[in-house]
Amino acid sequence: MESGWKSYREFTAYSISELKSGKLDDWLEGEGADALPHGSACLQTGYSKEVFSEMQHTRRVNLLGSNMGPRPVFLVGTESPAGVQNLAPMSSISVLSNSPPLISMSVSQNRGGRVRDTLLNIREGGVGCKVSIHCLRGDITNARDVNAAAKDVPRDVSEWSLVSGSPISDPSGDLLS
Repeated sequence: MESGWKSYREFTAYSISELKSGKLDDWLEGEGADALPHGSACLQTGYSKEVFSEMQHTRRVNLLGSNMGPRPVFLVGTESPAGVQNLAPMSSISVLSNSPPLISMSVSQNRGGRVRDTLLNIREGGVGCKVSIHCLRGDITNARDVNAAAKDVPRDVSEWSLVSGSPISDPSGDLLS
């Protein structure tokens, strides 16, 4: 548990230094890019899976609260009816209820007025479509992946081809490798 708090403290200290210096996101590219304090896991190194329906109430409350609360950005995966896997960064995700476990996500259009592929895929998939919400650790690799997945690409191009991880097929939805 200490290593998690240590990473959190280091990342927070780094964020404060970024704000004070006025240089935001300069660590995405160039010298010293790997010097950012970060956790140990990223899209390339692994994942964990929890099944909400199998959890005790207290475990579910703690898991949802700890993963949904402090994270500013998630990667959200959907699939179009044509089979194109979409991956998009989302910051507007919150917990509605612990029992039953309900998560909400606000999806709109981009600045140019184009409806986001994530929203189109959910609308076209209808009730029962799979949406994967990936909680990321604050490290440089994941920051680069979020930045890559945010690129405006044609609907028939999968953002998975732009990130360091790859989807792992699972009955409950795609997982990050």
